[in-house]
Amino acid sequence: MVVGEYQIVSQIKEATAHAREQGSLGKVLDRLFTKALEVGKLVRTRTGISKGAFSVSYAAVEKCRAHFSDLDQRKILLVGAGETGELVVKNLYKRGCRFISIANRTIKKAEQLADRYGADIIPFDKLSDAVSNAEIVISSVSGEHLINKETISHSPDHKIMMIDLGVPRNIDPALGLLKNLKLLNIDDLRQVVIQNEEKKKSYFSIAEEIIAIKSDEFQDWLMSLRLAPTIRYIVSSVRQMHDDGLKNFSSAYSQEEVDAMEKYGRHLSEKVINTMIKNLKSNTENGRKEELVQMVNRLFD
Repeated sequence: MVVGEYQIVSQIKEATAHAREQGSLGKVLDRLFTKALEVGKLVRTRTGISKGAFSVSYAAVEKCRAHFSDLDQRKILLVGAGETGELVVKNLYKRGCRFISIANRTIKKAEQLADRYGADIIPFDKLSDAVSNAEIVISSVSGEHLINKETISHSPDHKIMMIDLGVPRNIDPALGLLKNLKLLNIDDLRQVVIQNEEKKKSYFSIAEEIIAIKSDEFQDWLMSLRLAPTIRYIVSSVRQMHDDGLKNFSSAYSQEEVDAMEKYGRHLSEKVINTMIKNLKSNTENGRKEELVQMVNRLFD
C-alpha cells in the first residue's frame, strides 16, 4: 500500500532465495522474479520513489532527526512495544541510536523487543520518571492522555520532543504549550506521509517506462522458450553432419590432418549454428510466428 517501501521487496527476495534453495522454483518463475527485483532496483536507483517518509513510524524518526542533529546521542523512550513501536525502534536503530529505553504494560513484549535492539527496559509504573529524564518520547499504546502535566514534571530548561502515535491520544495536547517541549501527533505525521506520496507520483511515468521495457524483455525470453526444441534440432543436426563428415574422411588422412579438420570443422559448425539461431529468433520474432517455427522444425526433423 506504500509506494517505494522496501519491506515487501525484502520479503519477496527472501522467499525467492528460499524457493531456489529448496529446488521448488522453476525456470520461468526464477527468471520472472529475477526480472521483477531487477525492475525494483532500477526504479529506486533512477527515481526518488523510495526516499522520504512513507510511514508514520519512519516519519516520526525523520522528525526527531530534523529536531536533533545528533540524534544518535539522545536518550529516547519508547512507550509501547507493539507493531508500530517495533518499526520506530528499528528505524531509530538504523540511524545509529543506542540509548533507547522501552516501557510497555506487558513486560515480556518489552523484553523481546529490547533483546533484538539492545534497549533498556523501564517498568511501566516508573513511566513518569522515565519521561522526565528522556530527551525524546515516542508513544504508541492504548490509553488516553497517559502522559500529562500530572504524570510528569517538566523543567523549562529541559529540551524534549514528544511524538504521540496513539489513537486515542496518549499524550495530553496541553503539554505542547510548555516551553522547550515540542509535541507532534499522528495526524501531523500522516500529513508528512501524504505530502511524500504526492511527490512520488511524479516518478510514476519513469517507473512505468522501466516496467514496460523489462516486461517486453521477459516476454521475449518467454516466447523464445518455444524455440528450444528447434534450436536443439539445429545444434544436433549440424554437429551430426560435422561428425559424420569427419568420420568418412578420417580413413584417408593422417591423424594430424584429421585433428586439423576436426578443429576447423568444429569452428565452422559453431559459427553456422550461432548464425542460424540468431536468424531464427529474428525472423520468427522470438517464436511468435508459429508457422515459421514449424517450417524450420520440419527442415531439421
